[in-house]
Amino acid sequence: MASEKRTIRVFYSSPFRGLEREREMLSAIYWPRISQSCASKGITFVPIDFRWGITEESSMAANTVNICLQEVTTSDIFIGFFGARYGWHGETDSNLQAAIDKAIGVYPWLENYRDRSVTELEFLEGRLLDERTRPAAFFFRSEEYDRKMFESLQNSDPKEAKVYTSAIDGTGSEEKLQRLKESVHAKVESRSEDISVQNYATPEDGAMAMYEATMKILEQTFFNQGEVKQLTKFEGWVKGQSAYMATQHSLGSEYLGRAEERRELEELISREDIWRVVLKGDEGTGKTALLINHILEHREKDQTLLYVYYSMNAYPGANSSLSCLQFLAGVLLQETDKSKSGDEPLKISDLSELLQNISSYCACLSDEGNRKVVFVLDEIDRIESQKTMDIPLGFLPKRLPVKLVVSTKLSDSFHLPAIEEGEGVSSLGLVNLKTHEAMAALDSVLKVRGKSLNQTCLQTIENCPQICNFLFLKVLLEQLFSHAQFSSLEAEVKDLCERSSIRELFESFLEKLEKVMNYQPDYKQGSASEALCFLVLSKNGLMETEIRDLVQWDSRLWATFFASVKPALLETRGNLSVQYSHLRDAIHQQFLSDEARQIHLRRALADYFWDEFEKARKSSGSLTNKTRLPYRIVEELPSALQSAGMLERLLECLLDIKFFWTVQKSATSDVKGSNEFKKNVEEDIISFVCRKYGLGLRKDISKVNLHVESLQMFYDCIDDGLGMPGLGSELLELAINIQRGIMNKHRKENNKNKAVQEEIFLSELFTRAAIGCSYQNRHDESVRYLNKSLAIKKTHRGRTDIIKDIETRIGSTLHTLGNTYKSLKKIDLAIPCFEQACTIHKENNSDNQWSSLDGLASCYFFQQNFPKAEELYRQVVNHFEKTAIATYDNQFAAFLCNLANAVRRNKKLDEARVLYQKAWNIQSKLLGDTHHSIAITLLCLGNLELASGDFEASANYFEKAYHCYKKTIGLICHETALAAENLAIALSKLGDFERGTPWFHHGGELLEKLGLLHMTMGWMNRKYLKYHQDKGNEEECKKILIRMEKAGISPPS
Repeated sequence: MASEKRTIRVFYSSPFRGLEREREMLSAIYWPRISQSCASKGITFVPIDFRWGITEESSMAANTVNICLQEVTTSDIFIGFFGARYGWHGETDSNLQAAIDKAIGVYPWLENYRDRSVTELEFLEGRLLDERTRPAAFFFRSEEYDRKMFESLQNSDPKEAKVYTSAIDGTGSEEKLQRLKESVHAKVESRSEDISVQNYATPEDGAMAMYEATMKILEQTFFNQGEVKQLTKFEGWVKGQSAYMATQHSLGSEYLGRAEERRELEELISREDIWRVVLKGDEGTGKTALLINHILEHREKDQTLLYVYYSMNAYPGANSSLSCLQFLAGVLLQETDKSKSGDEPLKISDLSELLQNISSYCACLSDEGNRKVVFVLDEIDRIESQKTMDIPLGFLPKRLPVKLVVSTKLSDSFHLPAIEEGEGVSSLGLVNLKTHEAMAALDSVLKVRGKSLNQTCLQTIENCPQICNFLFLKVLLEQLFSHAQFSSLEAEVKDLCERSSIRELFESFLEKLEKVMNYQPDYKQGSASEALCFLVLSKNGLMETEIRDLVQWDSRLWATFFASVKPALLETRGNLSVQYSHLRDAIHQQFLSDEARQIHLRRALADYFWDEFEKARKSSGSLTNKTRLPYRIVEELPSALQSAGMLERLLECLLDIKFFWTVQKSATSDVKGSNEFKKNVEEDIISFVCRKYGLGLRKDISKVNLHVESLQMFYDCIDDGLGMPGLGSELLELAINIQRGIMNKHRKENNKNKAVQEEIFLSELFTRAAIGCSYQNRHDESVRYLNKSLAIKKTHRGRTDIIKDIETRIGSTLHTLGNTYKSLKKIDLAIPCFEQACTIHKENNSDNQWSSLDGLASCYFFQQNFPKAEELYRQVVNHFEKTAIATYDNQFAAFLCNLANAVRRNKKLDEARVLYQKAWNIQSKLLGDTHHSIAITLLCLGNLELASGDFEASANYFEKAYHCYKKTIGLICHETALAAENLAIALSKLGDFERGTPWFHHGGELLEKLGLLHMTMGWMNRKYLKYHQDKGNEEECKKILIRMEKAGISPPS
């Protein structure tokens, strides 16, 4: 993810008057396109354009020639163009000759060219002198165009007409221009590979030709060559994050100021006792730029640190917790194993699994590569936290085995209180720039752009308090570079600086946008504002073709619009979105405050994607495993329909077989698993299904005429797709009834093989129903469903010609049945289920045999047959210990604890201690120091040391377990209470009742609040009572006696 900072400067040279139209089109249409292409490759494009930029003070000081030639000298590409005018020249012009005298010390060749125009001097320095080698392209406008323009304006506007003739430049200027053209052609003929010349008919043709020439030079000379490769989704994400870093690192060519904050951030990240750094500040204070520059500097400085940067604002969809974890896992996977693809984690949609993988990769990099991982999560206030868990940064555990740097807004009341609390956390507040820092940044940007401002403009900007906000200054400069003209520059600067907020600055931008668009023929008034509204109302942004279709623009209108708004947009995978919240607010305020208009536009957006949906499902043919609707429909349609209040269409969309199937097969779909459609629609969907098929939930529906494969896919989606609460049991019951009807239909038609397939599928529906019942603790119902499922599968045992994996299906069902019997504490029934499952999986060489063997071992442990349990647990551990990933696998740590439990019960305390500690080490690497899995292991270690007589060590483990439980699952819970009780026991064994009494009371209070006081140990209560009786502590004795009475413990006689 390296983000190389490179800048390419292109000098555009021409006489000042007569070529305004070309320059306007370059700046409005083509420079943004070039900038976009460069940014995608980590390059900053800087066009040097003197529409404004040479101040009156510089001209009076005779610095014009020096400034122009210096800018040419420092440019990488030269583009020159002429119309009819030759430009400012003359050996008798005292001002020009003074300027040449001032520059001649640096450019001695000027002595031989005193009679030439300033533009020709730029041409000479740009490429025409023999030793000049930079790539160049020259353009000359048609004499016929200038003649027609002169004639058309001669009577109506004589002054303007003069800019289309050389007569205004004095005697001999026409001959000098002709001689220059001949020189250019001669130069091109002598060396044609990196220099070109062409004539053009109109300003529009010329601007396009200059754009094409610039891009050609960039592609041939500066962009990486080679075959264009289609990017995978992960590669697109990496490119998007890298491009975001390249465009956000600073205002100018380098990062200026913030020296104190930079030092403090570096110190916090380097400290061993701090694992989370929180960077906070108001929007626009430059948090992103500070973080990116720290990363760019320290990636080179310290190779042992692996910085992984992720901005929630880099592209549409980046603010998803799932996308964030998939990206982090992809980067770490590639760092761990260069042969692996970063796209592999994108197939995982379970956050817990992704976190476990991330922990494993981090531990592996630390142990094998001696590298420390630093996650930099930028702009977390933008993340869709509520869509994963209703806790701040809920998709991350309390602690990861990495250094974590996060940034957010100072007003982020959702995340800040939680992420700033706890040990090992430090915050750094960022305020606005100081005035001198803002002016230094301004000066840096102007130098890069080859411009300067007069003292009036500079003083106006310096007196504007808002320019100390990084974002305000950035937007102000973008507007100046895009729209300002020399003649109105001071007024433009004054107007922008009078804006009191970033939002007002964007409101000014919106006003100018409409004026720019109104210059275009066939422009429909207000359609630019509609385009922006559609961008804001969409879920993940819109593609160019979508916007053009929505507002009915041709490519010319689109080009003008895009050129104006490009600096405020983000683009990824072809989707454009508004990147600044202030601009979104301005759009809402100016164009969406009217409710009727907002509803109209929401409906227009929904109608557009509905039409696309209708076309797609008609053109995609019959449903197969490969059927996919366009991803843009899946991304946008449900949200658009819901926002527009089109519930009937929303339900039809969600329950469309092809839509459901596309969602099901899209691992990263925003709809899949989302809460967005879970509220207030369950009953609507159930009634919609029944109404659509003319059914009651319990009717015989064997006559339903639906495609069998479609129904199977539909059930898959019900089970694994949207996963709406409340739908499972009723829709699954509907699915079971439909499936019975399908199966019976094939039986009646004597289609035996098909009937067998449908009956096997019916058995899988029974298994799903059983799992749903188990989740609701309805284990008896679960057993009935599983026995139905098992009976069907066993009936067709051996029919591998129809169901290839029938045996492993039987084994998996037996395993599930064993777990259900175990939940009912019917161990005698669970054991044969696990034994049969083990045998079947072993015969079919399935890895599932080890989880079944673990289940069988747990049954023997429950029966207190500890030798048998140890034997089986040891087989599981021995198998997993042979795999390389075992030392980075939390499941393996759980297997170790299971074996240690059995070994401890068999009185092998030393071996058990080793196993527990090994599990603890693995868990600490993967999960950090505070995780409920670690607390369980610590409790086990505490009990082991209690049994071995090392009561001090036991007390230490119990106390750690208590604090771990308290941090991870809270104070008022069973586990935390028992950890406090166990600590009181260990301290009583040590005879340290004074230290133990507070823990004794605390544990009892927690148990009482939970209604579990009956679980307290009677002998321990009597022991603490006796201690305080011997000490004569009457108050303590009263408290303990009350507690014993509540717990049903009889006092000593």
